[in-house]
Amino acid sequence: MSKVLVISNDRVNKKMGGTAIRYWEFARMLSRWHDVTLAVPNETDLASSSFFILRYNLGLLKKAIQQTDIVVAQRLDPLLLPLAVKLRKPLAVDLYSPYPIESLSWLAHRNLRLRTLFAALELSMARLQLHAGDFFMCANERQRDFWIGALMALGRITPRYYDRDPNLLDLIGIVPFGMPAVFPRHTRAVLKGVDHRIQATDTVLIWNGGLWSWMDPLTLIRAMAEVSCVRKDIKLFFMGGKNPNPNLFQMSMADRAVQLSRELNLLDKVVVFNENWIPYEERHNYLLESDIGISIHPCHVETRFSYRTRVLDCIWTHLPSIVSDGDATSTLIAEKGLGVVVRSGDVHGLARAILDLADNPETLSTFRENNARTAGELTWEKVSVPLQDFCGNPRVLRDKSLDPGWLYASGVVHYMRRGFLEMKMNGVRKAFERIYSRIFPVA
Repeated sequence: MSKVLVISNDRVNKKMGGTAIRYWEFARMLSRWHDVTLAVPNETDLASSSFFILRYNLGLLKKAIQQTDIVVAQRLDPLLLPLAVKLRKPLAVDLYSPYPIESLSWLAHRNLRLRTLFAALELSMARLQLHAGDFFMCANERQRDFWIGALMALGRITPRYYDRDPNLLDLIGIVPFGMPAVFPRHTRAVLKGVDHRIQATDTVLIWNGGLWSWMDPLTLIRAMAEVSCVRKDIKLFFMGGKNPNPNLFQMSMADRAVQLSRELNLLDKVVVFNENWIPYEERHNYLLESDIGISIHPCHVETRFSYRTRVLDCIWTHLPSIVSDGDATSTLIAEKGLGVVVRSGDVHGLARAILDLADNPETLSTFRENNARTAGELTWEKVSVPLQDFCGNPRVLRDKSLDPGWLYASGVVHYMRRGFLEMKMNGVRKAFERIYSRIFPVA
């Protein structure tokens, strides 16, 4: 049994986003074999009898790293990477979210100078993690190709390393998002006949992910305008309200989606937005009361390397899905017969797909059966096997010549540039408050 420190950058509580969910599940799963501490950046309303929960800042995280055997993190703070390297702590770096690519569209509503600075910061963060990590996790084969290229460009894959691990399986493994092993039980009515905008007899399409800049709810809303001309009882429900993590830079897509719905006279009639983030333990009730899951995105580079994690919840609840093409999740949907794949940006094709599926209960039933069969293949216990193997056999694979001093200097520069961006976007006071909260002890 090893001491494993699992570090979440996202806020872990009852209302948490995808990254926090992933780290909560990592801690839960690894605690079966190891002494696990889940480090979180916030006061949490969750508790666990299986692992210890630590609210951290840089000082507390430094002590936790000194006392652990293995570190698991998505973006270990640049000021703490030198410590992990100096102490030769095996470090598993989670790359399931290709954030250097996501950064290209994250601030699409801001000026080009800010976007360029933000993208450069995300790229520098990725470089530091790739230099310091010993094992890397990604979500699918496309991502693995992408990150192998990045590791190659940084000189991490040498002839010496290739000779001992020609398939690079000890260096980078596929650990996608998972799902619970047990089918959920409907515990209370939350949507149909409860929300005054949705009747008990309505057919409900549920968008159960966030309204990120790299998604395309606008094409879906335009398609719903066409659908409503044929059937008034088909409703679109956006489950995810404002993200519960206030430290994330806000995106404009949610506002744009609401505005378009208002302009098309669909708001609160055909298109329904949930204002609050749904608690993690409540999400299944919304999915079980829905008829079709939906996830629509444009065709761009983020799509190719993405992994639409919330579609997994649709599979877990045996909910047929309509998704855009171009990503790994749509390939899974098509190959397993879990739903319908439509062409990105095709308003008319999407409207037809919605109407055809809503009008065909036999097809819906077949898709539900296929989802039920597939769900058992994607549990957290099964998809996290490479991480389990690393924690069971930890190793330090980073370059022995990696200088902790260089890492620390790079971390200081990263913080300075991050502070400059914060000041430009949110003002001096807000930037100071956010940096202060990370560095100084928790009250």
